[in-house]
Amino acid sequence: MRRALAICLFAVLGVVLGSSALSAHTPIELDVIEPTQGQVLQSTTIRVSMRARSLDPALSSIQVQIKVDESWFDSQKGTLGAVPSAFGGLVISTGQTKQVTIENVRPGAHRLQVSYSAHVGEAPVIRVFDFEVAADAETSRKRGSTLFFVMAGTLVVGAGLLQLSWRRRMSRS
Repeated sequence: MRRALAICLFAVLGVVLGSSALSAHTPIELDVIEPTQGQVLQSTTIRVSMRARSLDPALSSIQVQIKVDESWFDSQKGTLGAVPSAFGGLVISTGQTKQVTIENVRPGAHRLQVSYSAHVGEAPVIRVFDFEVAADAETSRKRGSTLFFVMAGTLVVGAGLLQLSWRRRMSRS
């Protein structure tokens, strides 16, 4: 009987202590959807997609800092910089997906670091992803703009020839 009472007492004590430990630290998750570990991107513009989740309904958002190689992303300016600005972090509402666009990332291997925390002063959780921008990613963008200018030039020449043909017809009549 004493043994059963002791087991029940320890079980109740474990539940009480466990729930207070759980409330002391709110578990949060930040899923980085893209880029994935080892992904090869075909563009010099990268899109970092993240989704925030929490087990605590009272927690409405989390602070996120993004770093590509040694440069911090400043969400106010939308650019990479040497040091994180005081207001450069993102705030992501729990249950929401946020996408950040970082342009002009040079071809080659890169490291994406995403750190997040629920509260100011709380030690951040840091996740690291290695990805690569393909060597021909920049040239494909140049090819696209070259193709645009060739097509625009062809259109202008075609319109000029059409107008010249129309003027010849009008002068004959």
